[in-house]
Amino acid sequence: MSKLFFYTDNKDKFYQFLLILFAAVFPLSVSAGNIVAYIICLIWLLSGDYHNKFHQIKSSNIAKASILFFLVHVLGMLWTENLTWGIHILKKMLDFIILLPIFITLTHLENHRAYINAFLFSIFITLVFSYTIYFDVNPFYVFSNNPTPFMSHISHTPFMAIASYILMIKCFGGDSQTKFFHRASMLIFLSLVVINIFITGGRAGQLAFFVLFALTIFQTKGLNIKSFIYFLILSSLTLVSALFFSELFQERFLLIFKEILEYDISTGSSIGQRITFAINSIRIISENLILGVGTGDFPDSYRQISMIFSPGTRDTVNPHNMYILVMAQNGILGLLSFLLIFYNQYKEIRGNFFQSNTIAPGILIFFIFINFSDSYLLGHFITFLFVFFSSFCFKSNNVKK
Repeated sequence: MSKLFFYTDNKDKFYQFLLILFAAVFPLSVSAGNIVAYIICLIWLLSGDYHNKFHQIKSSNIAKASILFFLVHVLGMLWTENLTWGIHILKKMLDFIILLPIFITLTHLENHRAYINAFLFSIFITLVFSYTIYFDVNPFYVFSNNPTPFMSHISHTPFMAIASYILMIKCFGGDSQTKFFHRASMLIFLSLVVINIFITGGRAGQLAFFVLFALTIFQTKGLNIKSFIYFLILSSLTLVSALFFSELFQERFLLIFKEILEYDISTGSSIGQRITFAINSIRIISENLILGVGTGDFPDSYRQISMIFSPGTRDTVNPHNMYILVMAQNGILGLLSFLLIFYNQYKEIRGNFFQSNTIAPGILIFFIFINFSDSYLLGHFITFLFVFFSSFCFKSNNVKK
């Protein structure tokens, strides 16, 4: 009987089981994801063979960039006045020095299907709950116009966008020998995911869907004018359908233009606040370009700037843009350390970027894009998503077991 997943020995078999379990539970529960992650890390830290583990981390440019990103935050504590908030940010960044480097040493490229299928299983469970809430047939949830059972719509829709991309690649890319029943079931699954994207209110995830949709077409049809026209037609049909069938999407889509056109510094609208946050944060950056204000001082610095340029508006602890936040806290050094992670991810796949059977390009593009719309890597759900997929999608061939 063939192995359900690849492993080298019994200890590695246990690790692979835990990694698959992690993929199946972290989209459903932060607590469950934390428990499995803690178990993996604890076993890894106590199981010896430290020389080999260090060598594996040293061999991974992504692991080293992740650790550097964390250490820049530690460095930023030297000129931080608000140590309490600085420690809070460091805790948020722990996954970059612990979880990602450890996962990179444990994942196997051979098991990518097992990891992805476990993740898709959790997406299927999420869909079941989401639709039962939407149709008001779930006795455990009150009816909601934003049926997101396990996380807020801010995280839910990005998860669905990633799931849609994976399913599009499964349906239209790679192996043409896929059995009809399997492809048909994936198409039904994909349809349910796409519909769910537009009956929930996460606009960042909805925009990310269109970005990933375009990438899928370029991966499967080639990077040419014909593919671009193909994308324009299909995306327009999808957009019109979503506007016609989803009142929530129609309302929030039209609200974007209204809030931008009617933007005023005193507005309390979602888009208006984000514009104000960005403008004030850029003022902070311009005064602290090289080193930033310090890992813990963004909230206090923002409050001081806001009192001068936008009095009466809401204060914030982050500007809802990961790039701006990192640069405000840690200056150019912080931003470069952040971009270095993405650069090393790109280096691992640049020769195969437009292959039709890999999801790595979409994972990279998704996280580059999504972090413009919020400080997503401060949140547990999206950070877990980033860490887990980064650990095997961009695993270096130099990282040997």
